[in-house]
Amino acid sequence: GDGAAAPAPAAEPEPPLAPAAVASADDPGAAMAADVVTLTNERRAEAGLAPLGVSACATEQAVARAGVLVAEGRFEHDPLGPVLDACRAGTVGENLSLGYPSAQAAVAGWMGSPGHRENILRASYAQVGVGCVPGGRGWLCAQVFVG
Repeated sequence: GDGAAAPAPAAEPEPPLAPAAVASADDPGAAMAADVVTLTNERRAEAGLAPLGVSACATEQAVARAGVLVAEGRFEHDPLGPVLDACRAGTVGENLSLGYPSAQAAVAGWMGSPGHRENILRASYAQVGVGCVPGGRGWLCAQVFVG
């Protein structure tokens, strides 16, 4: 024999970066989503809660959900079961906003609504993902919480 080495096992591929993980000037939706996360964590800090980490899975789900709603001209909550399964989460929640010109305005709108505020300030959530997609009625943002 020539003593050829066995091939090394293939390395696991790196998971792709979630769109909201990198805010870039060419992607105003990603920049807006990143701002929503920052502002959400500021509201949590004011309430004495731990900040939410950014979940790549929840971000992918949020971007996809917002994209479907814009494409179909809808503004409503779709079932959250697929998010639970995809992200292997124990609990999941979602806030949607439509037509707000900025992340600041969207988060302020949510904080002024009891159900949305409750999601932002729920202690059992550990991570969040946000997707903001432009459409005919302005920005549609989906904020997906997982715990």
